[in-house]
Amino acid sequence: MDNLDPKKAVGCDKISQRLLLLSSSVLVDPLKKLINHFINTSSWPTVWKSIIIVPVFKEGDDTDKTCYRPVSILTAHSKIYEKVLFDQMYKKLGTRLSSSLSGHLKGHSCCTALLKMTEDWQTSLDNRETVSTVVVDLSKAFDSVVAFYWQSSRHGASQVTH
Repeated sequence: MDNLDPKKAVGCDKISQRLLLLSSSVLVDPLKKLINHFINTSSWPTVWKSIIIVPVFKEGDDTDKTCYRPVSILTAHSKIYEKVLFDQMYKKLGTRLSSSLSGHLKGHSCCTALLKMTEDWQTSLDNRETVSTVVVDLSKAFDSVVAFYWQSSRHGASQVTH
């Protein structure tokens, strides 16, 4: 719970991360029991699956809906549960993961992925091997989600449940 950011937005359950941080000494044991129950029963509370999607302005004309990207606001409890599950799975499976992976791994980032690719390309070129790349532009990947949000918000919908 110490990793929660008290400045983050409040999810659809209206429980702030600041509140959880301030009351962590009282809540940590009951929350552990609750999370362990959900892990043991392979379940995830419905309210913890609920999100609020907010359009965040990227750049350009602020009246153009394509200039926004969607940001999902999760519940604080969901973030804690995800972190617990990730830590347990990483502890169990981390040694089996390829060293070429970069996403969501401690000490890895886009930069480490780019450095690894550059080193691999350089090694291949040094060995007089052919190097081919495919580049995909994902800058517009979420435009359909933003369009969905804008359309549904006109009809009063502001939350999506997965």
